[in-house]
Amino acid sequence: AGYVRKNDKAPYGTDETVAIIQWACSEMVRLYPGTVPVVVGNLSSEKGGRLRPHKSHRAGRDADLSYYFMDNAFVRRFIDATPETMDVEKTWTLVELLLSTHQVEYLFIDQSLQRQLYDEAARRGWTEEDLSELFEAPLGAHERRGVIRHAAGHRHHLHVRFKCDNSDDRCK
Repeated sequence: AGYVRKNDKAPYGTDETVAIIQWACSEMVRLYPGTVPVVVGNLSSEKGGRLRPHKSHRAGRDADLSYYFMDNAFVRRFIDATPETMDVEKTWTLVELLLSTHQVEYLFIDQSLQRQLYDEAARRGWTEEDLSELFEAPLGAHERRGVIRHAAGHRHHLHVRFKCDNSDDRCK
């Protein structure tokens, strides 16, 4: 519930990755009855390894997810979000749900969208100290600090990288 698959090119993820995404999407439906599903794009190929054109998506711990759009607009593929078209409330809720698992290593979100998400988080009571550790963009793009970072190509979807599971001694 709460998601649709964009394609079947790379639908393989670790059990933990898939479970977290499914949980977060079902929570979105619970919190926002009637909301459109999020689009889930690439995770990893069946046996892992290089997945062009990505630099990551090699081990089932990466996932591409769509943003939510104003007016509950349903999309079946990734489309560019802007500060005016992105549903900031829903998108930040999804981000908060993912962060609440304490399993997110980082999120790639285009810098042009981060200010609105930052402001939404502040509105919800996140402290300035927490936000300065969480967001890269208000600190300056390409600082490689914070969980939420800018990376080219992430205006039409967010990328989440999950931490290695403690039981996986081969994970890097």
